[in-house]
This record gives sequence, structure tokens and C-alpha cells, in this order.
Amino acid sequence: MALTLGVLSATQAHALGGGTFFDTVLKPVGVTETNCNFNPYYDPGGSEAQVNFANGSSGGNYWLGGSIQGWGPGDILASEIATRCNITGITNYVSDGANGTYAADDFVGVSFTGQYGGQWYDYEIGVKGATSTQLVNSRVAATPPNTTPTADAGSAQSVASASSVTLDGSGSDANDVGQSLTYAWTQTAGTGVTLSDATAQSPSFTAPTVAIGASELLTFQLIVNDGIEASPASTVTITVNGAANTTPTADAGSAQSVASASSVTLDGSGSDANDVGQSLTYAWTQTAGTGVTLSDATAQSPSFTAPTVAIGASELLTFQLIVNDGIEASAASTVTITVTGAANTTPTADAGSAQSVASASSVTLDGSGSDANDVGQSLTYAWTQTAGTGVTLSDATAQSPSFTAPTVAIGASELLTFQLIVNDGIEASAASTVTITVNGAANTVRPTVTLSGAPSYHDGNTPFMLTVVFSEAVTGFTANDVSIQNAAVTGFSGSGDTYSLVITPQDQNQAVTVWVQEDVALGASGNLNEASAIISISGSSVAMSQEEIREFMSYRAGLLVRAQPKLSRFLKPGGGSLSASATATRGKIDFSTSYGAYVWADGTALWNQEGDDHQSYTHLTFGSHFLVSEDLIIGAMVQFDWTGSESSARDIESTGYLIGPYFAARLANQPLVFTGSLLHGRTENDLTLAGRPTDRFDSTRTLATLGVEGSIAMANGMTLVPSVDLLYLRDYQHAYTNSVGAVVPEQTLEQKTAHLGLDLEIPVTLNDFDILLTPGINARFSDTGNGGTHTSSSSFGVEFGGLVTLSERSSVSVDLFYDGIGDNASETWGGSLLYELKF
Repeated sequence: MALTLGVLSATQAHALGGGTFFDTVLKPVGVTETNCNFNPYYDPGGSEAQVNFANGSSGGNYWLGGSIQGWGPGDILASEIATRCNITGITNYVSDGANGTYAADDFVGVSFTGQYGGQWYDYEIGVKGATSTQLVNSRVAATPPNTTPTADAGSAQSVASASSVTLDGSGSDANDVGQSLTYAWTQTAGTGVTLSDATAQSPSFTAPTVAIGASELLTFQLIVNDGIEASPASTVTITVNGAANTTPTADAGSAQSVASASSVTLDGSGSDANDVGQSLTYAWTQTAGTGVTLSDATAQSPSFTAPTVAIGASELLTFQLIVNDGIEASAASTVTITVTGAANTTPTADAGSAQSVASASSVTLDGSGSDANDVGQSLTYAWTQTAGTGVTLSDATAQSPSFTAPTVAIGASELLTFQLIVNDGIEASAASTVTITVNGAANTVRPTVTLSGAPSYHDGNTPFMLTVVFSEAVTGFTANDVSIQNAAVTGFSGSGDTYSLVITPQDQNQAVTVWVQEDVALGASGNLNEASAIISISGSSVAMSQEEIREFMSYRAGLLVRAQPKLSRFLKPGGGSLSASATATRGKIDFSTSYGAYVWADGTALWNQEGDDHQSYTHLTFGSHFLVSEDLIIGAMVQFDWTGSESSARDIESTGYLIGPYFAARLANQPLVFTGSLLHGRTENDLTLAGRPTDRFDSTRTLATLGVEGSIAMANGMTLVPSVDLLYLRDYQHAYTNSVGAVVPEQTLEQKTAHLGLDLEIPVTLNDFDILLTPGINARFSDTGNGGTHTSSSSFGVEFGGLVTLSERSSVSVDLFYDGIGDNASETWGGSLLYELKF
């Protein structure tokens, strides 16, 4: 059924039961919000009444047949009225006030107080009336609700003991305009105080008296009232502080110096509480020194017995005092007590009596006469040498240490000085000194004499000078004391230990010999001199012979080294070979044959020309293997050589031999071959200087060799063969007498040589035979020493050769070579032809 909705005033009423049915939608009086629509409903015929929102989202209790029944949507909520109707601050809210029977109840709906449009109203909406029912929708102006006031007891305070304190409630607020507050202060904790006015906004009181260094907390509560209602309580704390405590001062008294084992009293009477009315407690503690027992560690001035301290010693005892005034402890005060033993007597050191001893003899020092000078004390000893040649004492801390006297020269003496200091454990003595005289044996050593300054040779005419030096100053030495041959002393000077002689030679072919006779000069020691060594100065013919022999030995050494057989070939397939080579300035012929019975031979011929000096050299070697395996050969060989050298100044011919062992070894599974030999022998030599008869001399030679050869396979079947050979030759020429009766002195030549080679094997296969090309390069470095002089030389060369295999048992090889790259003074070139036939 459609209803016409409207707003009914409080005077428009319908009697319930006798009234008429209504089911209407209305807004609260004065409210215009769109969603604020209530739906009161009343049916007298069915004794039914209900109030809800028009959209049915919520509703009141349902009154039916004289009793209240539940309605599904539930009560109308104040929050929904506020939302739908924009009515704020809703209070005094009643929803569905009717309950029980119809006769006893007179209202179904909502009533409340709220603010709308800035004004406060009392609202009532619903069905009302016990005997006559009517629709109610009323609004009556209302008094606004009260705001609970706020109490503020002020900020916490910290005040002094017994001071005046004012509480502060001025921060309290009625929260509604026009209202005034009343105040109610109450103390809730702490020592009770009397407020000047407990109802005043800011009453005052006198703080209680609090002990020094202490504090107390007072708590006060404030409640205010705006005439309608009281505020919640606000609390403030007042901290009452006693006067600050002054830290007490401990005074452990003045330092004391007391005797050993005496009674000692500490003094803490100078300590102070620093606040009137306070008393102190005392706490003594020993912090250093031998422990003692205090009579009372809590007394102001306790006593104790000092420890016993040794003679001359002292000990420091330290005590600490801390006092307390009942509130806090003082800083520690310290006092020292020095306990002193009886005075010490300084000990006396006695280093003993002076001694006179023999050179290198055993000597014992004597400190037994030293004295501690106090009963019961023992001594320690400290010996020190203060002068003379240093010696080692057996024990420098012993009473009587020993040592070995130094060795003193014959006829000499030396003074040693030693110092002794003893200590009794308390103090050291003064030093005591003793002297030890060390005497050498009587001097029987005769002065020696040496001659120096001699020239290498003389020309038979020009004078030369010799210096004569004695090992000590001498007297009585004259020119007549000099023995001389083939010359005369033509000048004499000097004194003491040094003299000069002028010697004039008489024959250039004869050596001049000079020496000083023995027992001709008296030394400072009282002994006559020994004879000097004999010196010999060769004549110019001797010097020439030495120079020519030296040069020849150097040439021959180089040729011998170059002629050494290549031992590494013995670990390659065997056979026979013949080679020959020749150049304009150098020729070489090699012949070698290897036998199945391990016998082989090698022949070499060399010649060379340097300036007007021509050398020719022939070398033969015969050898036999003693031990043969796949990777090792050991054997012996003998070498014979002949050398000829011609120049405008001389001719030399030489024959000689060398004999010794050799080896060749290959590392298993490695392409390395090691070789070596050690040979020794002699030579016989004929020297003919221009215009003179032939001289004959001998020499002894030693030759050592060591080499290594590798093999590196390369692409296309080529093989790189590097090699290193080291050779050492020593040739000692014996002294001899030449054709004019002059002695030619001995001399020695030493030559060290390093030979570096790098060959390349290139196989070439043809239809009828195979060719193996063998180009290579080499370098040779030598160092030759002779007569104290050394010369170094080097040479570099290239080779190119080929090996043609004619059959399984024969082959031919041709080699071309050039030596002297980078050396304009010496060049060598040539070729070789080798034929090999295997047996």
C-alpha cells in the first residue's frame, strides 16, 4: 500500500488501538540530509508497532500483540544516525524504549540529544502513547553536554632540603568556555608536609630536612572540577636533595725511616671528614714490602714490628689508608716506611803479588787475600784485564783464576795488568791491581836478507840496481860481502836494514848471479845474518830463447787442441774413413780406421802461416776400447805429434807423445753423448836462433778434454747437432843450458779452450744414392797464460758439407769451411774429402 510521507508534529497524535493505521517515511525535524529517512509503522488492528530506517537496513524492536519481539536487522545505532543525518555528539541515546505489554509501555522508537547545524537539540522519533497511540517526530532546543576538565599538577621539581616549594596547577583547563575550576591537592607519597592551601591553584610548602648526600621523593596529586564533573588526577614528583657530601680526605702520615726489627706506629690522625658532624672509619692496607701484621687495620694509628733487614741493606714498606665518612670513601693516601739494616763495612780487594812468568806459560792470579770485613758475609770476585795482550781467564768470577800467558818474541817481555773488585753483596770494594811480567826466550834468531829489483835480463853492458833488505837493522855490511858471477859491484849505499847495489854485467851470453854471504852483518839482536837466496839475471840471448820458446809453445798448443779426435763418433755406426783437405794457408789430412776388435787410428796434418812465421803440424793417434756397450765406451790412446816452425829469427822442431784413457757415454733414451780424455806426455825440441848453434830442451804436457753433443730431430727428417767441448792444456818447459853456456829458466804455458758447434743434417734421397747435407757454424774461445801474462783469442767459422752413400759399406763426404768471421788479422778456409768404408 502506498503511503504519503510527511513530518508529524508533537501535537499530531493518533490513539493507539483507537487510532488509525500509519506506515510513513519521515526525516527528523529540521534535518535535510537525503539518506536520513525513518519509517514508523503502527497497526492498531494487529496490535503491531515498529520503527526503522526507510531502507530497512536497521530497525527497532518489534511490538506485536502486546509483547516485544526481536527484529532481525537489530537496533537503530547512534553511529548510523550520525552518518545518515549528520547529527554529531549524540548523547542520552535511547533506542526501542518499549518492552513488556502494550498496556505498560508507551514508546517504540529512538530519542537522543545531538548537534545539528551548530545547535544542540533533543530528538524523539517513533510510536508513543499507552492509551492513545500517536506518531512522534519532535525536536526541542537543548543545553550542550559538559567537557571533562583536565588537571595539570605541573612539572617535576628538584629542590633543596628544607627549602620553600610551590606546586603549580596553572596548567589545568576546564575545556568549556565560561567554566571555572576548583582545585583539590593531595600528597600521595613521601614525608608528610603541610600545604598552604590544598584548594589553591598553586599551594606552597616547606620541604622536609634530608641528610647530607641523601634525597627523598615527594608525590602530589591534583584533581580539578568544573562544577559539573571532576577531572582525572594529575601527579607531580618533588625530589628533595640533602646538601652534597664532601669527600673525606685520608692522610697516612709522613714517611718514616726506622731501624731493623723496631716497633713502628702508623699515623692516620691527619685524616678529615670535611663535613661537620661526620665520623670516620679507617682501612689500612700494606701494598709493598715484606708482609707485617698491623695491631688493628681499622684503627686510626695501628702499630707493627719492622722486618729484620741485613747489614747495609734497606727495605721499603708501603701502606695505604682509605677513610669513609659513612657516605663515601676517600682517595687512598700512601706512606712509605724505610727499614734500614746496620751499616755495612766496605770489603777489601787484594789482587795478590806481582809475578814474572815465562812466555806461553800457565799463570794463576791470587785473590785469596781479599776480606769482607763483616762477619757472616761472603764475597764475589770480578777480575778484569786492564793492560797488555788480551788473555782469556779460566773464570773471571773465581777467587784465583788462571790463564795462559801470551807468546812473547824471543828476547822481549810484556807487562799484563789485572784488576780485582770484590763485593760482599752490599757494596763493591775499591779496585786492587796486580802486574804479570811475561818474558820471552833469549833471542837466537839470525837476520835474514832478500834481494829485489832485478831486471828480466841484461845486455852484458848496461848497469842495473838491486835492493838489499835485512829483516832487522845490521852493521858491518859492505860491498865485499856480496858474492857475484859474470858481473861486478860498481856501486854501494845504504844503512840500517836497507842497502842499494849497482851491478855492471860483463857478458850478454852469461847469466849474472848475485847473493849476500852469511855471517857478514851483525843484527840488532846480536846475531849474524843468514845468506840470501841466489838470484839469476839472464843475458839477452837467454831472454830471446825464452820469448821464442814461449811463442812456439802457444802455437803448438792451439794445433794440438784442434787435432784432437772426435770421440763421440765411437757411439755411431763404425767403419773406416779417410779425409783430406787443403787451402792456401792451411792444410789438413785425416785418416781413421775402426776395427771390429775395437782398435782405431786417426791421422791429422795442419799447416798455417802468420806473417813470416810458418807452422806445419802432423798428429797421429792410435787407440783401443777396453769396455764397449751400447751406451758406454772406455779405452786408452797414445798420440804422436811433430811440429815445425820457421821464421826469419829462428827455426824450431818438436816431437812428442801423449798417452792416457778416454770415454764416450750416451744417456739412456736421451740424444746426449758425453766424452772425455786425460793425457800426459813429453816433448823433445830443437831451437836454432839466427846465427847460433842449435839448443835442445824438453817439456812435459798434460791435456784434459770434456765434451757433450746433442741431437734434435726437426721437420722433414732434418737433425740439429749442437756440441760443446772444453779443453785444458798445461805445457811445462824444463830449464836447460844453451849453446853458449847460459841457463834458460823453466816456464809453463796453460791454455783453456771452449769450442761451440752447431751442425745441421739434411737428408736428400735420390734414385741411385742418398745424400746427407751437413752445414754448420762454430766458435772457439781460448785463454792462454804464460809467464804471468794472459792472452785471450776467439775465432768464428762456417762449414758446408755433404755425405754421399755409395753402398751399404761405403760413403764419400765433402766439406768446405771458412774461419775468421769478424777477424781481419786471421782467416782460414778450405775443404775436406772423406771416404768411409765399413768392415
